[in-house]
Amino acid sequence: MALRWRLASPSGLAWSRISQITVMAMKATHSSAAPASGVFSRATRPVLLRRGARTDPAAIPGEGSSVRRVSATSLRARVDAAYHRQMARRYLRKTGIGPATQVYAKDHGLRVQGGPFEGMLYVARYVPSSGDLIPKLLGVYEEEVHPVIERWLGAGFDTFVDVGSGEGYYAVGLARGVPGARVYAFDVNEYVNRTCAQMAAENGVADRVEIAGFCTHERLQSLAGPKTAVLLDCEGCEAELLDPEHVPALAQSELLVELHDNMDPGLSTALVERLSPTHEARLIEPAPRDAERHPELADLDPELRDQILSELRVDGIRWGHFVPRA
Repeated sequence: MALRWRLASPSGLAWSRISQITVMAMKATHSSAAPASGVFSRATRPVLLRRGARTDPAAIPGEGSSVRRVSATSLRARVDAAYHRQMARRYLRKTGIGPATQVYAKDHGLRVQGGPFEGMLYVARYVPSSGDLIPKLLGVYEEEVHPVIERWLGAGFDTFVDVGSGEGYYAVGLARGVPGARVYAFDVNEYVNRTCAQMAAENGVADRVEIAGFCTHERLQSLAGPKTAVLLDCEGCEAELLDPEHVPALAQSELLVELHDNMDPGLSTALVERLSPTHEARLIEPAPRDAERHPELADLDPELRDQILSELRVDGIRWGHFVPRA
């Protein structure tokens, strides 16, 4: 039976991917009510975001695994995360992205079919709340940066730092692709940290993926160096963390940064200027997707298919690739 859903297209959204889903869901389900005071303030926003770097959860040993897990800072943080997840799932059901993702996973499995992380296995717990799983399983997620990732896999790095690691797409993928390398994954969301730990275990790299919540300047300074590649997607906190004054070792590290000018206008220009004394910079712009490349999605409503392949990305986001000067 052909899958067909019509897609509503909310507009005026400021955040990307899963954080975008939360806002859409809240608009759809609480259109006449504002969120609780402070919930979406700059100080507390990372608690709700799928990817971020600004709370201070305490690291605790993982049970039954050598992967470290992180507890939430408070009951409020856990409640916020649960509410965020519930709203994301409600939005995904409403638009049809959720049902389409579950059908795709059932029909095609949870193994990545292409791209730099081909063969990586996803876990079932991620399916219900993911708006970008289909592009990841197809192997076309963030295709614009594939040349950078493919170079990293053969460049001789022994350490990778992933700030805003989410469920572990990059953290686990890099650990699989570079045998012997250690990966340090940071995310403030306890739910996705547990998913990342499970992903690492399923893919046989749990002993080389260390998961934590809050990435400080001091921690990043201890990890940066000439054999370290740093990936940042922390929803607007890039300017805070990429500070050469507080993290001088970054001068020796290669960086791939998702730049959220939609949240901080002028961020791309500011970071290029800030890092120019130590790094050659290249900005990578988003590219349109070609649905014809994916016959697996041919039965989907075209609007829904395009939304899925867009990775729920909003305008004002690009990537910066920063390579240390010789």
